[in-house]
Amino acid sequence: MKKNLILILLALMAISGKAPAQKAPDFQIYALRIGAMAYKTPVAMWSQDPASKDSVSGVFSFWLLKGSNGEKYLVDAGFRNGLKEAAELSVSYIIRPDSALLQLGIRPEEITDIIITHPHWDHINGVTFFPRAKVWIQQKDYHYFANDAWQSKDSSHTGFTREDVQALQQLTTSNRLAFIDGDNKTILPGITVFTGARHTYESQYVRIGSGKDAVIIASDNIWIYNSLEKNLPAPTYGTFDQAGQVAAIKRMKTMVADPRFILPGHDGAMYDRFEKISENTIRIK
Repeated sequence: MKKNLILILLALMAISGKAPAQKAPDFQIYALRIGAMAYKTPVAMWSQDPASKDSVSGVFSFWLLKGSNGEKYLVDAGFRNGLKEAAELSVSYIIRPDSALLQLGIRPEEITDIIITHPHWDHINGVTFFPRAKVWIQQKDYHYFANDAWQSKDSSHTGFTREDVQALQQLTTSNRLAFIDGDNKTILPGITVFTGARHTYESQYVRIGSGKDAVIIASDNIWIYNSLEKNLPAPTYGTFDQAGQVAAIKRMKTMVADPRFILPGHDGAMYDRFEKISENTIRIK
Protein backbone atom coordinates (compact mmCIF):
# COMPACT_ATOMS: atom_id res chain seq x y z
CA MET A 1 0.00 0.00 0.00
CA LYS A 2 2.76 2.44 1.00
CA LYS A 3 4.69 1.63 -2.19
CA ASN A 4 1.58 2.34 -4.29
CA LEU A 5 1.11 5.72 -2.62
CA ILE A 6 4.72 6.65 -3.40
CA LEU A 7 4.25 5.65 -7.06
CA ILE A 8 1.07 7.71 -7.28
CA LEU A 9 2.83 10.72 -5.73
CA LEU A 10 5.72 10.49 -8.18
CA ALA A 11 3.27 10.19 -11.08
CA LEU A 12 1.40 13.30 -9.95
CA MET A 13 4.71 15.19 -9.71
CA ALA A 14 5.58 14.16 -13.25
CA ILE A 15 2.17 15.34 -14.52
CA SER A 16 2.46 18.69 -12.74
CA GLY A 17 6.05 19.20 -13.82
CA LYS A 18 7.25 19.35 -10.22
CA ALA A 19 10.00 17.27 -8.67
CA PRO A 20 11.05 16.76 -5.09
CA ALA A 21 13.10 19.70 -3.77
CA GLN A 22 16.80 19.24 -4.43
CA LYS A 23 18.85 19.00 -1.26
CA ALA A 24 21.58 21.61 -1.10
CA PRO A 25 25.07 20.12 -0.96
CA ASP A 26 27.49 20.66 1.88
CA PHE A 27 30.46 22.82 0.94
CA GLN A 28 34.11 22.97 1.85
CA ILE A 29 35.08 26.65 1.59
CA TYR A 30 38.60 27.93 0.94
CA ALA A 31 40.13 31.40 0.65
CA LEU A 32 43.14 31.72 -1.66
CA ARG A 33 45.48 34.71 -1.45
CA ILE A 34 46.94 35.72 -4.81
CA GLY A 35 48.32 39.17 -4.01
CA ALA A 36 49.27 41.46 -1.15
CA MET A 37 50.08 45.12 -0.71
CA ALA A 38 53.76 45.75 -0.16
CA TYR A 39 53.14 47.80 2.98
CA LYS A 40 50.52 48.18 5.69
CA THR A 41 47.96 50.93 5.27
CA PRO A 42 45.92 52.89 7.85
CA VAL A 43 42.53 51.54 8.85
CA ALA A 44 41.04 54.92 7.90
CA MET A 45 41.81 54.17 4.23
CA TRP A 46 39.47 51.16 4.39
CA SER A 47 36.92 52.01 7.09
CA GLN A 48 35.16 55.26 8.05
CA ASP A 49 36.93 55.27 11.39
CA PRO A 50 39.17 58.34 11.81
CA ALA A 51 39.72 57.48 15.48
CA SER A 52 41.58 54.25 14.69
CA LYS A 53 45.36 54.39 14.62
CA ASP A 54 45.68 50.76 13.52
CA SER A 55 46.93 49.55 10.17
CA VAL A 56 45.90 46.75 7.86
CA SER A 57 47.77 44.23 5.73
CA GLY A 58 45.80 44.49 2.50
CA VAL A 59 45.45 41.22 0.58
CA PHE A 60 43.77 40.09 -2.66
CA SER A 61 41.80 36.85 -2.60
CA PHE A 62 39.25 34.65 -4.27
CA TRP A 63 37.23 31.77 -2.82
CA LEU A 64 36.70 28.12 -3.74
CA LEU A 65 33.51 26.21 -2.92
CA LYS A 66 33.75 22.40 -3.15
CA GLY A 67 30.34 20.78 -3.00
CA SER A 68 29.56 17.32 -1.65
CA ASN A 69 27.83 16.78 -5.02
CA GLY A 70 31.19 17.09 -6.78
CA GLU A 71 30.59 20.62 -8.09
CA LYS A 72 33.34 23.23 -7.81
CA TYR A 73 32.47 26.92 -7.81
CA LEU A 74 34.44 30.13 -7.35
CA VAL A 75 33.44 33.39 -5.74
CA ASP A 76 35.37 35.97 -7.75
CA ALA A 77 38.21 35.04 -10.06
CA GLY A 78 41.29 37.02 -9.07
CA PHE A 79 43.53 38.65 -11.65
CA ARG A 80 46.56 38.06 -13.82
CA ASN A 81 50.09 39.32 -13.28
CA GLY A 82 51.31 42.55 -14.84
CA LEU A 83 48.22 44.75 -14.51
CA LYS A 84 49.13 48.42 -14.23
CA GLU A 85 46.25 48.85 -11.78
CA ALA A 86 47.97 46.42 -9.41
CA ALA A 87 51.30 48.17 -9.80
CA GLU A 88 49.70 51.51 -8.92
CA LEU A 89 48.65 50.01 -5.57
CA SER A 90 52.06 48.40 -4.96
CA VAL A 91 50.50 44.95 -5.07
CA SER A 92 52.94 42.05 -4.92
CA TYR A 93 51.63 39.25 -7.15
CA ILE A 94 51.82 35.82 -5.53
CA ILE A 95 50.28 33.27 -7.88
CA ARG A 96 47.86 32.96 -10.79
CA PRO A 97 44.37 31.88 -9.68
CA ASP A 98 44.37 28.72 -11.79
CA SER A 99 47.80 27.78 -10.48
CA ALA A 100 46.60 28.29 -6.91
CA LEU A 101 43.79 25.80 -7.57
CA LEU A 102 46.19 23.29 -9.10
CA GLN A 103 47.97 23.20 -5.75
CA LEU A 104 44.68 21.87 -4.33
CA GLY A 105 44.43 19.28 -7.09
CA ILE A 106 41.74 21.17 -9.05
CA ARG A 107 42.09 21.81 -12.78
CA PRO A 108 40.69 25.10 -14.16
CA GLU A 109 38.27 23.27 -16.46
CA GLU A 110 36.63 21.66 -13.39
CA ILE A 111 35.22 25.02 -12.31
CA THR A 112 31.62 25.14 -13.55
CA ASP A 113 30.46 28.48 -12.10
CA ILE A 114 32.03 31.76 -10.98
CA ILE A 115 30.01 34.20 -8.89
CA ILE A 116 31.35 37.72 -9.40
CA THR A 117 30.67 39.93 -6.39
CA HIS A 118 31.50 43.05 -8.43
CA PRO A 119 33.47 43.85 -11.59
CA HIS A 120 36.64 45.50 -10.26
CA TRP A 121 39.81 44.19 -11.91
CA ASP A 122 41.07 42.27 -8.87
CA HIS A 123 37.85 40.25 -8.70
CA ILE A 124 37.04 39.71 -12.36
CA ASN A 125 40.20 39.76 -14.45
CA GLY A 126 40.88 36.04 -13.93
CA VAL A 127 37.66 34.74 -15.53
CA THR A 128 39.56 33.92 -18.73
CA PHE A 129 41.59 31.29 -16.85
CA PHE A 130 38.48 29.10 -16.47
CA PRO A 131 37.34 27.99 -19.93
CA ARG A 132 34.12 26.16 -19.01
CA ALA A 133 32.74 28.30 -16.20
CA LYS A 134 29.44 30.16 -16.33
CA VAL A 135 29.93 33.63 -14.85
CA TRP A 136 27.18 35.09 -12.63
CA ILE A 137 26.86 38.86 -12.13
CA GLN A 138 24.15 41.29 -11.07
CA GLN A 139 22.46 42.67 -14.18
CA LYS A 140 22.47 46.30 -12.98
CA ASP A 141 26.11 46.04 -11.94
CA TYR A 142 27.06 44.69 -15.35
CA HIS A 143 25.14 47.40 -17.20
CA TYR A 144 26.86 50.14 -15.23
CA PHE A 145 30.26 48.47 -15.59
CA ALA A 146 29.94 47.93 -19.36
CA ASN A 147 28.12 51.13 -20.28
CA ASP A 148 27.25 54.01 -17.96
CA ALA A 149 30.56 54.16 -16.07
CA TRP A 150 32.39 55.07 -19.27
CA GLN A 151 30.09 57.93 -20.31
CA SER A 152 31.63 60.54 -18.00
CA LYS A 153 35.15 61.86 -17.60
CA ASP A 154 35.19 61.61 -13.80
CA SER A 155 36.26 58.61 -11.72
CA SER A 156 33.09 56.58 -12.36
CA HIS A 157 35.08 53.77 -13.96
CA THR A 158 37.87 53.64 -11.38
CA GLY A 159 38.66 49.97 -10.79
CA PHE A 160 37.14 48.92 -14.12
CA THR A 161 39.17 47.99 -17.19
CA ARG A 162 38.06 47.91 -20.82
CA GLU A 163 39.80 44.54 -21.13
CA ASP A 164 37.46 43.08 -18.51
CA VAL A 165 34.41 44.59 -20.20
CA GLN A 166 35.42 42.89 -23.44
CA ALA A 167 36.05 39.57 -21.68
CA LEU A 168 32.52 39.52 -20.25
CA GLN A 169 30.98 40.60 -23.53
CA GLN A 170 32.70 37.68 -25.24
CA LEU A 171 31.17 35.29 -22.69
CA THR A 172 27.72 36.20 -23.95
CA THR A 173 28.49 34.65 -27.35
CA SER A 174 29.07 31.26 -25.74
CA ASN A 175 26.08 31.55 -23.38
CA ARG A 176 28.40 31.67 -20.36
CA LEU A 177 27.27 34.97 -18.82
CA ALA A 178 24.32 34.72 -16.43
CA PHE A 179 22.55 37.82 -15.13
CA ILE A 180 21.03 38.02 -11.65
CA ASP A 181 18.15 40.41 -11.09
CA GLY A 182 18.18 41.72 -7.57
CA ASP A 183 18.39 40.75 -3.93
CA ASN A 184 18.00 37.42 -2.11
CA LYS A 185 18.32 35.17 -5.16
CA THR A 186 19.26 31.49 -4.88
CA ILE A 187 21.30 30.92 -8.03
CA LEU A 188 22.69 27.44 -7.33
CA PRO A 189 21.71 24.81 -4.73
CA GLY A 190 22.86 26.18 -1.39
CA ILE A 191 24.13 29.48 -2.86
CA THR A 192 22.18 32.73 -2.37
CA VAL A 193 23.27 36.27 -3.28
CA PHE A 194 22.25 39.58 -1.70
CA THR A 195 22.59 43.23 -2.65
CA GLY A 196 22.37 46.57 -0.86
CA ALA A 197 25.93 47.47 0.18
CA ARG A 198 26.65 49.14 -3.18
CA HIS A 199 30.44 48.96 -3.19
CA THR A 200 29.90 49.15 -6.93
CA TYR A 201 26.62 50.11 -8.56
CA GLU A 202 24.92 46.84 -7.50
CA SER A 203 27.58 44.69 -5.85
CA GLN A 204 26.52 41.44 -4.22
CA TYR A 205 27.62 39.23 -1.36
CA VAL A 206 27.25 35.47 -1.19
CA ARG A 207 25.76 33.20 1.46
CA ILE A 208 26.75 29.54 1.35
CA GLY A 209 24.38 27.27 3.23
CA SER A 210 21.86 28.53 5.78
CA GLY A 211 21.11 28.58 9.48
CA LYS A 212 23.91 27.66 11.86
CA ASP A 213 26.06 26.38 8.99
CA ALA A 214 25.94 29.56 6.89
CA VAL A 215 29.08 31.34 5.69
CA ILE A 216 28.96 34.76 4.03
CA ILE A 217 31.60 35.91 1.60
CA ALA A 218 31.19 39.67 1.92
CA SER A 219 34.02 40.41 -0.49
CA ASP A 220 34.35 44.20 -0.85
CA ASN A 221 30.95 44.89 0.63
CA ILE A 222 33.07 44.79 3.81
CA TRP A 223 36.69 45.61 3.13
CA ILE A 224 38.18 44.87 6.57
CA TYR A 225 37.34 43.47 10.02
CA ASN A 226 37.23 46.94 11.57
CA SER A 227 34.11 47.74 9.54
CA LEU A 228 32.55 44.37 10.35
CA GLU A 229 33.15 44.61 14.08
CA LYS A 230 32.11 48.27 14.46
CA ASN A 231 29.34 48.43 11.81
CA LEU A 232 31.23 51.10 9.89
CA PRO A 233 31.08 51.78 6.14
CA ALA A 234 33.98 52.27 3.82
CA PRO A 235 34.96 55.88 3.12
CA THR A 236 32.81 57.55 0.48
CA TYR A 237 35.09 56.37 -2.33
CA GLY A 238 34.39 52.76 -1.30
CA THR A 239 30.60 52.73 -1.70
CA PHE A 240 27.79 54.49 -3.49
CA ASP A 241 25.75 54.38 -0.28
CA GLN A 242 27.38 54.43 3.16
CA ALA A 243 24.07 53.97 5.01
CA GLY A 244 23.22 51.07 2.72
CA GLN A 245 26.56 49.44 3.44
CA VAL A 246 26.04 49.69 7.21
CA ALA A 247 22.56 48.18 6.79
CA ALA A 248 24.09 45.34 4.78
CA ILE A 249 26.71 44.65 7.48
CA LYS A 250 23.99 44.43 10.13
CA ARG A 251 21.89 42.22 7.88
CA MET A 252 24.79 39.83 7.31
CA LYS A 253 25.12 39.35 11.06
CA THR A 254 21.53 38.09 11.21
CA MET A 255 22.28 35.41 8.61
CA VAL A 256 25.08 33.55 10.40
CA ALA A 257 25.34 31.86 13.78
CA ASP A 258 28.78 33.38 14.35
CA PRO A 259 30.09 36.64 12.75
CA ARG A 260 33.44 34.87 12.44
CA PHE A 261 31.93 33.33 9.31
CA ILE A 262 31.49 36.69 7.58
CA LEU A 263 34.55 37.09 5.37
CA PRO A 264 35.80 40.57 4.39
CA GLY A 265 37.40 41.19 1.03
CA HIS A 266 40.85 42.58 1.76
CA ASP A 267 41.92 42.03 5.37
CA GLY A 268 45.07 39.92 5.72
CA ALA A 269 44.02 38.99 9.27
CA MET A 270 41.58 36.49 7.75
CA TYR A 271 44.54 34.23 6.96
CA ASP A 272 45.37 34.01 10.67
CA ARG A 273 41.83 33.12 11.79
CA PHE A 274 41.20 29.82 9.99
CA GLU A 275 42.86 26.48 9.31
CA LYS A 276 46.01 27.02 7.27
CA ILE A 277 46.35 24.68 4.28
CA SER A 278 49.42 26.45 2.95
CA GLU A 279 51.00 29.88 3.31
CA ASN A 280 48.38 31.44 1.01
CA THR A 281 45.39 29.10 1.39
CA ILE A 282 43.04 28.66 4.34
CA ARG A 283 40.02 26.44 4.87
CA ILE A 284 37.04 28.29 6.32
CA LYS A 285 35.00 25.11 6.97
